[in-house]
Amino acid sequence: MKTWKKWLLSAGLGGALFAATFAGASYQGTIPPEPLSIIIVRPGDGETIYAGPQTMLYSIFVTGLVHTGSVDPAQSALKLEIFSEGKRVGLYTGHPDANGDFSVPVTVNPDKDSGELTSNLSVDRNSSCQSACHFAATTSLVPGPVLIRATVITPDGQQAYIERRVVVDRAGYASIPVRVLAQDGTTPLAGIPVTGGARLYMWRTRYATALTDAEGNATLRVEALAEAPTHYILRVEPSVVNGVLYQSVDTAGVTLPPGATSTSPVTLNVKGQQGQVTGQVSGQPGMLQLWAIHLPDGSARQTQTTPQGGFSFTGLPIGQYLFASDPQPLVAQGLALKPQELDLTQSPDADLNLSISPLEGRVLRGNVSDANGAVLPFAWVSTETRNVSIDPASGAYFMDGLPENKVAVTANAPGYYSQIQTFPSSPTGADNNLDFHLVRRPQARLLPWGQGALVLPPETSASVDGDHIVFENGWLWGAGGAVQPLMVQVGKAQISIHSGSFALSGTASQSAWLYQFTGRASVQWAGESNPVTVGAGQMILLNSQAHLQPVAYDPVVIQALRPAGEVPLSPNWQPALDAQIQARLAQVGIGTAQAVTFVTYALMLLLVVGLPLVGIYLLAKRKGNQKVKHNLD
Repeated sequence: MKTWKKWLLSAGLGGALFAATFAGASYQGTIPPEPLSIIIVRPGDGETIYAGPQTMLYSIFVTGLVHTGSVDPAQSALKLEIFSEGKRVGLYTGHPDANGDFSVPVTVNPDKDSGELTSNLSVDRNSSCQSACHFAATTSLVPGPVLIRATVITPDGQQAYIERRVVVDRAGYASIPVRVLAQDGTTPLAGIPVTGGARLYMWRTRYATALTDAEGNATLRVEALAEAPTHYILRVEPSVVNGVLYQSVDTAGVTLPPGATSTSPVTLNVKGQQGQVTGQVSGQPGMLQLWAIHLPDGSARQTQTTPQGGFSFTGLPIGQYLFASDPQPLVAQGLALKPQELDLTQSPDADLNLSISPLEGRVLRGNVSDANGAVLPFAWVSTETRNVSIDPASGAYFMDGLPENKVAVTANAPGYYSQIQTFPSSPTGADNNLDFHLVRRPQARLLPWGQGALVLPPETSASVDGDHIVFENGWLWGAGGAVQPLMVQVGKAQISIHSGSFALSGTASQSAWLYQFTGRASVQWAGESNPVTVGAGQMILLNSQAHLQPVAYDPVVIQALRPAGEVPLSPNWQPALDAQIQARLAQVGIGTAQAVTFVTYALMLLLVVGLPLVGIYLLAKRKGNQKVKHNLD
């Protein structure tokens, strides 16, 4: 058969099929509707209506449509009946709307109220229900299989009805006991979060979590269906507990029969993993000491690189780390290593590459102390481009990357007058020293503490009542001791110090650091029963988000945790005239020696040029006076 004939035959068959379909559709559209009918749109036949144990006054709407022919639907009566086990348990009577629509609210759980809700569980909401659904209707459903019958009755007595069979599931609670053991199958693990998850009727997701006790036992309180089995999957999600990453070796499944309230114990085996970091230092001049500093508490591990630059840290508690080196040995060789952060919560086994680069600019180091040479724990040394903080224990500072030309260097400390000095020009790579001796401002308070004293700068916000200080933010330090301990309240932390020397900085709303140089202190967090002891040469972070853990005081750690940044204090210049002149000269780049030379030359110029001029002026004035006198005579 030729192609055009095939096409013509296909077109004819398609047209005939379309015509038949169109004729059928038209014919169906011309069938007159039944004179009296009623349908239920929602709920669907065989649907399960679920109400969780925390659902608050949950109601649904039985919706539908009636057709009464020429009779006004609103003049007809509507009756909604609810049957359970062949008995009518609910009745609603009313009228459809003028367009034939009806919507009848029925309560799923009439015995529930908001007082039964618990604070740690969310309220279950039907996905298609707005806030208006959560009220008690006059008609209620009962648990289990239910028959809903809707009937329409016209004024002349004609009737039509329709039925829907649904299941009402008022779920309850069940307990699932779980025992968590280490991978060896015998060691119980405490503080491990166990999670159970289920999907109720394929779309309602439910989760429950509980922590194991000292014996490794936990009890999950879960929702359990009343009309169908409930299947839960139990596991230990990846969780960090005391620096160890725990997670299930395998999951466990539990199926609760309909209406169950408990089940037999379930055992979960979990594996624990600590952090391991291996890496390479490129460009290094031999073996190098590296620090792995845990953030934010400052606990640190040290290791030494191989001659080829390789290194490894094993057994690290899982968390965030800062990897750094002691800059002093590298600076002596004109080198520098930039610290690098690493998050082991993302990957417990990590590779890290560190790079050593040539040191840029000049190096400046020195000490900041008071006028008597005593160490100031808190001070900042800055130029126009660089800011560094001093070491609280020694007062030493270190600054690199300075240009070769003259630089004005300023030292600021809370409670003390600022001081500025000119750092003379020198070649790149040169190591220079510049010390500062700051004068205490009269506004800084000295509080007696036994044979010693406490320094309370005016920039600090704190209230003092005898030997009790409520510290809000700023700085506080001192040395001494007394029979009654010094009590310092920092947010939720209570610090008790009998004697010794210490320094405190930070804010109570965020975090604060306590440095205990000598003696010892105890720190107790609100709600905790046992205080934490901070010994000599230790420091501790006071932070509500971090576990109280004293760590060794390490200048390398301090420098790494306090990177260069903005100075929190504005310069406060000493009002003495000579100090102000020296500060102004230093700011414009004129050093003390230059200032003395300048003054000396000025005096010499005054003697050589100024004195003869003064003599000529006095001589002329004398002759003028004599001439005036002669004229008067």
